[in-house]
Amino acid sequence: MTTGPDADHKPLVPPQHFQWAPLLVAVITFVAGGVIGAGLYSLLGPKPAPTTPQMPGTTAQERAKEWVSRIDEQVALTPQQEEKVERFALRFVNEYLEIRQIIQPEIERVMNEFNKQMLAVLDEPQKPKWEKYFQDLMARIRTKPSTQPAAQPRGS
Repeated sequence: MTTGPDADHKPLVPPQHFQWAPLLVAVITFVAGGVIGAGLYSLLGPKPAPTTPQMPGTTAQERAKEWVSRIDEQVALTPQQEEKVERFALRFVNEYLEIRQIIQPEIERVMNEFNKQMLAVLDEPQKPKWEKYFQDLMARIRTKPSTQPAAQPRGS
């Protein structure tokens, strides 16, 4: 019989057979946690930003007709109302396009200043990702207004 600090320790003996139950419980717990986590993320996680539908049409007349069509879908215009709305919708679409053309340079100036400040904050690995995102954003901003005067439909 030995005395001292090692007296109470028994030598390690490997198990006589492999125990599947603890391994199976661990795998099931891991998979269930992943499924529950994914479900909670889909319910509580960030939602994608809603996209605003682009007004199709290349001319002010086409844009106005599309606008009237969307209004009709929402409120079910009568034929008489639709005719009246079409008459003034073209005028407002033209005015909208004129305003967009006037403010477009200011929007781009503000966005470019924002870009400069973002580049000053980001580290080197983040900058290429930001630049791609910013270019995509600017492409969307630039394509919204007509590039021609609102009173001049494209192709004429």
